[in-house]
Parts: sequence; C-alpha cells; structure tokens
Amino acid sequence: MRDLHVVPARAVRRILDEFAPEVVEIVRGIYLNHGVDDGESPASGFARSVAADGQVAAFDAPSGSGARWVVSVPSGQDATPQTRGMLVLADGVDGHPAACMEATWIGAARAAASAVVAIAEFAPKDRGLSVAFVGDGAVVTQMASYLTMPASRQAEVARISVLGTGDEDLARICSDADVVLERIPGLTGMLDADVVVLAKREKDPYVPSDTPLNAGQLLLNVSLRALPVELVLAANNVLDDVDECLQAYTSPHLAEHATGGRRFVTGTLGEVLRGEVLVDAAKPTVFTPFGMSPLDVAVGQFVLRAATAQDEIIAVPDFLASSAYAEPALL
Repeated sequence: MRDLHVVPARAVRRILDEFAPEVVEIVRGIYLNHGVDDGESPASGFARSVAADGQVAAFDAPSGSGARWVVSVPSGQDATPQTRGMLVLADGVDGHPAACMEATWIGAARAAASAVVAIAEFAPKDRGLSVAFVGDGAVVTQMASYLTMPASRQAEVARISVLGTGDEDLARICSDADVVLERIPGLTGMLDADVVVLAKREKDPYVPSDTPLNAGQLLLNVSLRALPVELVLAANNVLDDVDECLQAYTSPHLAEHATGGRRFVTGTLGEVLRGEVLVDAAKPTVFTPFGMSPLDVAVGQFVLRAATAQDEIIAVPDFLASSAYAEPALL
C-alpha cells in the first residue's frame, strides 16, 4: 500500500503568495520552452455538464506528470465560486498518483503569473499602467496581488479599476501597494485602460464589437470568450498554445470559423519571448491563455515541495492499492 499526500487549500494559497516571484519565473520558463520540444503539451478537452449549466474540463499533463480537473460555471447564477477543481500530481518514477491539492488557487496563480509575463512583454513601459479588471473571484484577486507585489513587478501599476464594487481583498491589496482603486459602474468605462483583464466568465462574447481599442493596448482574454470576432481580427493575437486556444468556441476559435483559417494568429507567447515573432505596435494586442496543463502541474509541484519542506502536507495512509490488487486493467 502507498500513501497519498494532500496539501490543504490554506497552505496552497499561503505558499503561492509567499513565493510569487518564483511562481512567475516557473511560468515564464515553461512559456519559453513551449513549442521547442514537439509533443510537450497534449490538447485539453471540454465536456459540457448539463446539470451544472457550466463546463467540466479534464486536462492531462505531459509524460504522466499529473492531471487537473476543473469545473467552471458562468457568472451570475448564485454565490458559489465560478471555478473549482483538483490537481493530482504523479510520482515521477512510476506515474502513480502521489499528491493532490485544491486547484482554484493553483489556476489563479498560474493565470496571474501569465499576466505578469504578458504585461512585462506587451504593455506600455513609459508610464504607470492603468489596469481594469472585468470580473471577480480568485483569478482577479491573485492577479492584483502579483501585479502589485514589489518583488514580482515587471511594470509599474498606478491605477486599478474594477467593475462594480469589487471585494475587500482587492481593496486591501491596492491599499497595501499604494495603488489607486476605482470602482466603475459600467463595462464601457473600463475598456480604455492600458491593460484590460477580461475575467468575467460567460458562454458568449460580451465586449461590444464597436469598442474602440488603442494602439499598444493589452487585453488579457482570461475568460476565453469575452471578445467578438471583430475585435479579435483588429488586434495582434498571441496565444499560449495555438491548438488548445482554437477549440471550445473561444474568441480565437470563433475568429477561425469566421475567416476559414488561422492567418489572424500572430504567434504564441513563447515565440514572442524567444524573439521569433514580433507584434505590430500600431495595433492592440490580445493575449488568450487557455491555461496549458504543464503550467498548473509545474506550479503544483513547486507548492508540494514547499509544503513538504514546511511540514504542511497531510498523508492519507494506504490510499493506493498494492500491485497484487491493481493487476486488472482499468482502462
């Protein structure tokens, strides 16, 4: 029999906050290497959950290193958090499940680190940035935290605006970082910020197709479906992974259907970081991060190592069957 190690959610979040710069560098490193080694990241798939009126996604990571399971429900249904999930990490030797942890904050930290990397690469560098958050929840909170932490700042954030009232965590983060926080009543009042984070999860595009976008402006299409085809085609389009992003009716996927091809895709973030692709400075840039599974697994592995070193893991004895009981094929 073998034990399974569980990292409690409280420990996961504390480690992600304490080691923000390390998480950013882990994510940056994976982007830099992505696409260099073919077959690094298998495509992720979606399965619609009718009962929850949302979507369930199961993602396998490369080389049997782990898997994540995520439930995402459109906003406005009730007070339940929009995203919940679990990350399972495999033993590096034999591939057996070795550890698991609640994945909401893992995904939020991965998204936040991706935002830091993208903003450092694409956002204007000649002034303090205005950042608008359309959406709420763990992703917005973690992004605001990472973007305003002095140790992880790649660009100076001067003002943050949020749609509606925001939450207490966001107000505290801005106060601690001496960043101005503005609460904007409507979507249109937010879309001229230097960086617009589209994190409100909806099944269909919700940004008006006639929205004027600015040269050099950065839109982080975190919710994947925020932008209509017209705005996608008017911008540089940088994806984390082309094949993954062009599925599941994401904004780029809709643009592919509308145009009959992929010529509108500028390239991947890894290609930009390696200097293989340049964006047009006269256009806005849309970065769509589907959320590659190797990112979550790498962040989870870091959290597991830190939690183990700090004696914050819970062992579940005899969780896995011995080989004698595991002979019959399950697949």
